[in-house]
Amino acid sequence: MNQTPSVWQDLLRRVQGNEYRAVLGLLPLAAVLILAGIGMRSPWPADEPRFAEVAREMVDFHQWLIPMRGGQFYPDKPPVFMWTIATCYWLTGNLKLAFLLPNALCGLLTVFLVFDIGARLWNVRTARNATLLLLLAPQFLLQSKNAQIDAMVACWITVGCYGLLRHFFTGPSWGWYFTAWGFMGLGIITKGVGFLPLLMFIPIAVLAFRGRSLFQGRLTWLCLAGPLVMLLVAAAWLVPMVLYVDHHGTTELLKYRDNILFKQTGERYANSWGHIQPWYYFLKDVLPLHWFPLPFLLIASWRPIKERLPSSPAVIVLLTWVALVILFFSISPGKRDVYILPALPMFALSLAAIVTGRTPARWFGILVTGVQGVIAVALIAIGILALRDYPKLVEKVSHYSTDPEQLHALGTFVLICGIWVGTVMAGRWLPAVLICRLWPDGAPAHPTECDGECGPGRGC
Repeated sequence: MNQTPSVWQDLLRRVQGNEYRAVLGLLPLAAVLILAGIGMRSPWPADEPRFAEVAREMVDFHQWLIPMRGGQFYPDKPPVFMWTIATCYWLTGNLKLAFLLPNALCGLLTVFLVFDIGARLWNVRTARNATLLLLLAPQFLLQSKNAQIDAMVACWITVGCYGLLRHFFTGPSWGWYFTAWGFMGLGIITKGVGFLPLLMFIPIAVLAFRGRSLFQGRLTWLCLAGPLVMLLVAAAWLVPMVLYVDHHGTTELLKYRDNILFKQTGERYANSWGHIQPWYYFLKDVLPLHWFPLPFLLIASWRPIKERLPSSPAVIVLLTWVALVILFFSISPGKRDVYILPALPMFALSLAAIVTGRTPARWFGILVTGVQGVIAVALIAIGILALRDYPKLVEKVSHYSTDPEQLHALGTFVLICGIWVGTVMAGRWLPAVLICRLWPDGAPAHPTECDGECGPGRGC
């Protein structure tokens, strides 16, 4: 039986009802944050100009099967990301708009999926907090507004995790199970690491071994058909590409095939030739800054974690999966900060399930307020220097524009942002409060669910 109508009917029922009223406010907020500025700038080095040029040549020279740049084959990445840019360029005719649009849409889809699965696993209040936590993390917004592959592959991986969570924790739902594997295949021909959601089977298998009734009717022999779906989706590009290369057999095509299949995958992971970093790079340099303030909130919520974990298999699976993803990329000698982006949405989701309705340690509020103050002072100072034509700022802006009015406009904008951040801090709207207490208690996603905070007028 076709499952698509029931999926859309369920989604429509939730949006029209009181359950998803919150998402109607959160999605416009996310859209403003992510879509602002699209179409107003040109591609920035190092990756964006390459991807934009590949997409332009796809449209201009009708070579969609194998990406090309400057008339030469481009073997660094599979073509899916460039396909989406090329499609947007073909539809709009505006490359400035087209090269940023795919990641922006993927970012919005990721936001919705985090909200939806949070509401289904726990309640709307948890879902709202998970979405806000995701939007607070600098890495998520920056990548959603840039034209790098990582935001798109993170979206496909989030869909994969969403489908597995729907099947194992709110199912059984075999349609979503096989959809998850399909998007893993799509992730593989986007950036090779699209298979990461399958690491979720490790904690699921451990939990199933400890409590055999936990996934009854969901962890069956039919699960073994999932990898076949992944391989079929990946083969939709890999097989025609290999056949095309074998048919023509030129030296350049053979080099392209070997590069994209071997050098850019297993060899790059095991024996990287660039971005060499120590094993603790993500823990020391990436998580504290690019995921701020989420890791500190996790540490500040250690007591709620100990209380929550024994009674929440979903949180155990999510946190274990996030740890396995970080471990997977830490093993490779080559590391970039964006590599662990796919783990961020599920980390925000698991963290929201832990902290919702609970107060973190007092030092967390002090830390975040201090950082907020530093940001406010820095923004105000930069804004004033820009308005006074500080020479070093003028030199930096001259790489993009020689019009002094643009520097003044930027300085005004930054100054206003700094004043706004300072005003928020002075008004004691602390991010710690936003994280834990921003929304009033809402109705659970399911009438039978309860987060232990029931009472008159509290939604249970």
